[in-house]
Amino acid sequence: MPLNTEEQRYHVLDGLRGVAAIAVMCGHFLSAEFRLLGHPIVPFTQSSLAVDLFFVLSGFVLCHAYAGRIADGMSLRWLMTKRFVRLYPLFITGLLLGALTLALLITAGLTTMNPERAMASVAVNLFFLPFLSHDVIRDLAAHGSLVASIFPANPPAWSLFFEMLASLALPWLIGRSTRQLAVVIALCWVGYFVFGLYTGLPNDKAGFNPSLGWSTDTVAGGFFRVGFGFALGVLLYRRLREIGPKIRASASFRLFTPGLLYLAAFCLLINPFAARGLITVPTLLVAIPAIVAIGAMSQSASARMERASIFLGYLSYPLYCLHFPVGRLTALATRDLNLSTWSFALLAGSLSILAALLAAAFIDRPLRRMIAARRHRRASQPAGLELGE
Repeated sequence: MPLNTEEQRYHVLDGLRGVAAIAVMCGHFLSAEFRLLGHPIVPFTQSSLAVDLFFVLSGFVLCHAYAGRIADGMSLRWLMTKRFVRLYPLFITGLLLGALTLALLITAGLTTMNPERAMASVAVNLFFLPFLSHDVIRDLAAHGSLVASIFPANPPAWSLFFEMLASLALPWLIGRSTRQLAVVIALCWVGYFVFGLYTGLPNDKAGFNPSLGWSTDTVAGGFFRVGFGFALGVLLYRRLREIGPKIRASASFRLFTPGLLYLAAFCLLINPFAARGLITVPTLLVAIPAIVAIGAMSQSASARMERASIFLGYLSYPLYCLHFPVGRLTALATRDLNLSTWSFALLAGSLSILAALLAAAFIDRPLRRMIAARRHRRASQPAGLELGE
């Protein structure tokens, strides 16, 4: 669903969310290495930063959607109900499809996980909770093994655990002053950075490692990561309400068309050079906040661009939830074909997009309507509560 309320529609932020989802998928499906001046280069080295972009977008948009309602007395229970209705249908779809692929991986002997632990992991993950283990899963054709995923059946779902925690903290964050928010962001960044160095420096890894939260060994760092991104999104929304109109009116701002912004975001996420964190850190501290701010102030220059932005937003969440199990199924089905990395990525990506569109149309919307209707029958809902956001 579009990131919007009745007052303002953030179509460009919808489009950015779609670009980020595509970058995540490409990062999982592509690991083809090439050499430049004798140095190995791997595209999508920084695709994991798309998750940080997701967290900043969530903080911004949820603050826009719920700050006024929370101030008017909307309870935490109703807030979490809306977040559950929004996230769960596609989350459970991806998890169940992932459970099927995990069973196939066990049957094929491609994981150290036994059926009992697999069933336990799915049962725990059903509640958005992480399953802590150190099992090894022989994963997508291009990527070798995945170790200690906290959502073994559908690894990208790790971020939804932290998304729900951030939603729980939203009323508290909204109640903080601008200075207090800045302190929260600074403290979370210090934790994020220190934990990133702690996991990235050993074993000659890439210096600062931003890929925290998805595994048993890095789950603690995920709390700092989501805290930094989500609180930053809340602060951005607050500041742009004050200074946004002046910036939007400037002549130089008109140079940032949605198409160019999407291209810049995608290039940022496919950038193969992390430079041991020397590029990653400015991306997190400067580039991602700037992209979200510009996107929030931008408007589609044409009806065609507006439709493209809405479509990217429509595709983003189902693609994020489904691409990994679809990729696993594709890898299993093509094991004997010896596909190149690029051929595998093209096939798995096409199937993932098709599955995402079908799931959005025939699973997500009908289930969310059914859940919302049941909640409406069981209890009276407060003013302003509508299906969406």
